[in-house]
Amino acid sequence: MQAAILSAKFDFLDAWNQKRVKHAQRYMELLKHCDKIQLPQLNQVSSHVYNQFVIQSNLRDDLYESLYSQGIQAGIQFPLAMHQQPVYRNMPKVSLPNSEQLSAKCISLPVHAQLDPGDVDTVAQAVLDFFN
Repeated sequence: MQAAILSAKFDFLDAWNQKRVKHAQRYMELLKHCDKIQLPQLNQVSSHVYNQFVIQSNLRDDLYESLYSQGIQAGIQFPLAMHQQPVYRNMPKVSLPNSEQLSAKCISLPVHAQLDPGDVDTVAQAVLDFFN
């Protein structure tokens, strides 16, 4: 059943990817001057389809709560670094500061293909308003 559904969706994949890229480009433009966040870094070798649009902020949890209170569904995919997950509780304790820092700072803004361009503007404005 899943294969049939995915097979039917496959024809839309390129268009959906292009919409997410446009949304990401709009976020980049609207948020580029906000010094309280770090935008995704791109390289010149490969392309990105933005399955997620992940920014970093030292105020990640407060930003998340602010967006949530406005009905904006941001995501926190990594509330803990991998080595901090409960499955590893009986393993020797290690310090992985880069992983720990990223897990505490990353938040995903909505970027799915069904967003309207105005929705991207609204989310970006909510982020900017939070930091102002």
